[in-house]
Amino acid sequence: MITRVHIQQLFSLLEAGGCRRPRTLDSNEFLEAAAILWSVVLADLEPYEMVAAAMAFLRGPDSSWWPTPGRILTLVPGRAADEIDDAPEAWAFVMKALQDRGRDRPPPDDWSPFKNGDRDEALRWALKAIGSWRDLCVQETSVLETSTRASFRDAYRAARQRKRLARQETDAQRLLETLRDRRLPPLLCGELVDSLPRGGA
Repeated sequence: MITRVHIQQLFSLLEAGGCRRPRTLDSNEFLEAAAILWSVVLADLEPYEMVAAAMAFLRGPDSSWWPTPGRILTLVPGRAADEIDDAPEAWAFVMKALQDRGRDRPPPDDWSPFKNGDRDEALRWALKAIGSWRDLCVQETSVLETSTRASFRDAYRAARQRKRLARQETDAQRLLETLRDRRLPPLLCGELVDSLPRGGA
């Protein structure tokens, strides 16, 4: 998990690599607020992932300019896969399981063909959304390969999107709570922090 100390080290790495630090970061208050913001945005990374992304940024054509945390996220090895529509791959796992397991042996509740918690959870949710395993097994091929496949893919995509939105909401709430708890000047957080319910989420 990324901390403010990691972010301060990242800022030093970017400066040493020739990135021009924004003038707003010359103020200690803004620097602290930026470190908090970046640590929340990059919180689910491992330090080595963050450094690898920073190195990729420094090798790129825009490396003289200061990156945004979102730009760093786009360069994390393996994270770009989260942006790929993998619903067809999820459907292929279902079809393979149908072929291998048959009607009387549904996959276990903890079935994880992706070996990725979010994707596997979305796959299991989408499978339940289109009906029971037995119902799926007795469908005619023409129905299975058209309307059922489309319904599964839609349900899978919706589950993945809900997870992303929930993560974004949690990150925003955590950021605002951190800013409030740090008692930073109103210029940095102002009404956003004041809009939080007192006593947490």
